[in-house]
Amino acid sequence: MIILRPALEKGWVPPEVEDQERLKQLVQKAKTIAQLKMTDTDSKAAAERNSALEEETKGSKRTKWSPDMDRIIVDMVDAGTSWIAIGLTLDRPYASCYSRYYSTLDPILKEPWSLDIIRQVDEWVMLGLCWKSIAKKLDMRPLTCKSKWVSLSRFDSPAKSGTSHPDSKDESSTVVTGSKSESKSKSKVKRIAFSKEESKTILKFVEQHGPDNWDQILKDFQARFIHSSSPTITLRRSQHNANQRIRGITTSMLRHQHSRLARASLQWTFDQETVLIQQVIKHGTEGHWSETAKLIDSHSPEECRSHWKQLDMPISSNSIKWTKTEKGTFWTLWRELGPNFERLSKLCGGNHSAADCQSYFEDATQGFPDPEEHPEEFGRCMEELQSALPTQQTKYNFTKPRSLRLQSFMRSCGYGYGYGKQEDHLSMVSGTWIYIANRVQRGLAPISCVEHWLYLHKNMDVIHGPLEKDETIIKSINPNSWSHDELKLLDQGIRELGANWGDIQQKFLPWRTSRSLRQRWMLMSDRSTKVTEDEYYTILAAGERSSEIDYNALAEKMAGWNQSPCRRVFETSYKHFLVTTVWLPEEDRLLIEKTLELNGHWKAIVKHFDGIQPAMAPLYAETMALFGPDDNPPMRRQKTAWQCRLRWCELVAPLMPTEQIWFFGQRSLVLKLSRQLVKRSRKHRS
Repeated sequence: MIILRPALEKGWVPPEVEDQERLKQLVQKAKTIAQLKMTDTDSKAAAERNSALEEETKGSKRTKWSPDMDRIIVDMVDAGTSWIAIGLTLDRPYASCYSRYYSTLDPILKEPWSLDIIRQVDEWVMLGLCWKSIAKKLDMRPLTCKSKWVSLSRFDSPAKSGTSHPDSKDESSTVVTGSKSESKSKSKVKRIAFSKEESKTILKFVEQHGPDNWDQILKDFQARFIHSSSPTITLRRSQHNANQRIRGITTSMLRHQHSRLARASLQWTFDQETVLIQQVIKHGTEGHWSETAKLIDSHSPEECRSHWKQLDMPISSNSIKWTKTEKGTFWTLWRELGPNFERLSKLCGGNHSAADCQSYFEDATQGFPDPEEHPEEFGRCMEELQSALPTQQTKYNFTKPRSLRLQSFMRSCGYGYGYGKQEDHLSMVSGTWIYIANRVQRGLAPISCVEHWLYLHKNMDVIHGPLEKDETIIKSINPNSWSHDELKLLDQGIRELGANWGDIQQKFLPWRTSRSLRQRWMLMSDRSTKVTEDEYYTILAAGERSSEIDYNALAEKMAGWNQSPCRRVFETSYKHFLVTTVWLPEEDRLLIEKTLELNGHWKAIVKHFDGIQPAMAPLYAETMALFGPDDNPPMRRQKTAWQCRLRWCELVAPLMPTEQIWFFGQRSLVLKLSRQLVKRSRKHRS
């Protein structure tokens, strides 16, 4: 009523509620919720207290932890106390108590890592794996794993270097284990800034002497800069002070800078990718990689070539989600085969490896009783788990390679895809099915081949057509009615998201069902969804426009390919997008403004360019027929994030930097250039 009071004072009368029963139900429900909230006083007080503490600490300096507070946290964690109770006891937000324990006080931090583990973690970090994945491999918490690795990479320790010498000039030689020794060594290490020239020299000496001989690297580094007449840092200092600075550098400082540079060298900055895109738009995909690498400076020509293919046609490494049917198949076969995960992987459809099957089994049975000590309780838990899942799995036992073999042998016997009706398939001579089943796989039951062949012909699609007068048209279609544009969208979905049919259906083909996507995938070649770097550049070198390319001749040069996958790969590449994508002037202005506003977040930018799907899907002609001759504004086609980025790189001034693009976190130069275009467009409109 307080919110409505100003309107009521001006004479506004609320409309009468027609459904009085519904209103009474809502009022009663609100009263019940309010009563439940008031009764839970303990949780409410804890939540309010924690929120107040978080607000207090937001503007304060970094929290200081005393030894007594650390001891209380450790004792309460050992006693099994909840984090909310720990936070209330220490008068601190429980999230900070949690972070303090797992980053500093966890006993696991005191356990030293072997050199093999350190090297393995370094490799995972360089590959860009998230800490959650790394911690899972090491059976640790992500925060603990990250804190342990950071402590080993920042501070000099025999465990990290493996080549520590007594006469080393390092300032700290304490083994870092996350205990008090960590704080001692931390206070001894000084942080300094390295210039670009010094950073390049570090990389050069590490490549020359190897990543373990840090004493020799330090010696050569000091010999290189200690008598240098040119300043090695941007600040104005005397030669004496510069030499003193070089003498104060230790092996731990060099090692930390090298680790930082090595991690940054694997990353591509926004500006670096913009230079790469603009160079490819200007020069094509051949003959300019050395020049582009010189402009980018921190990546080789081979890396530029590989990264461009990943930008234009990325291949997803996402793991495939387990569907309900696959789970039911897994447990049905598990009853017969037991924990034979290699065999289970083959019979479950081939979408999941043996390691995936074992990981799924361990996750699903986590917390179950020990099957050897309590077999009855374990069996009861397994029955409850399997009861909610379907048990029919025969037609899904076919992997895609096995399905393709079946289709090939059916064609060789004169029964190609689309042959006859269901009665014709069942009336085939039984000896023919036995022959085909043995050719597909020795010992395979003929009924499995029959059911899978019928599955390939079954209509898995129900199309939800366009909305017309608040009515949804629902029509079923023949599974052979996929258009060329739909197959291109299916290729893009598999490349970007993997074989996750629900996600592909939602993002790329909402008028299809996820079951029909999987069915169509069984019938099509995998070449266009697993295109390699060499295959990609071979197809793009065939011509500038799709209409100019002889795809049959191109397919003859590429083993295992035919003309349809070749065409789909070219027509989902940047060359085809640059020629065929239509951009209106108002769309260009909107693109520049949104790129500046959203700071180059392309997935958010593309949401402002929703339009009609380009695929010539079923009912597409009916949708177009709804627009009369008078309703003929420029039709806006749906665009992707990659198409938006390509267009933006065409609009902004070419980025040819006067100095090397080095640091990963530097401010984007191109976004500054785009501000000029925004000002010009606004002046033009005014």
